[in-house]
Amino acid sequence: AKTTFEYKNTGNVDLVLTNVRPSCGCTAPNWSREPLKPGETAKIDINFNSSGKAGQNFNKSITVTSNAKSVTLYIRGKVLAKVVEPTSPVRIGN
Repeated sequence: AKTTFEYKNTGNVDLVLTNVRPSCGCTAPNWSREPLKPGETAKIDINFNSSGKAGQNFNKSITVTSNAKSVTLYIRGKVLAKVVEPTSPVRIGN
């Protein structure tokens, strides 16, 4: 499962994300390490490995540390079972 958080530098100096730390190993963030100029926007992509978690609820946090302040992002939901559709007609019996 994937989601994206978009953020904007509303300050007067470059914004630098120094760390983006998930609450567990099943959640992986991807973000730019480059300074963000005032007025610019960027994204933090979050990948959640839902393998083996069908039918389960999840609630994960991601702590973002920067030269401005620390904030916590949250993702939550329920992992649905994967439905496999046949790729061609299947005949059963006569």
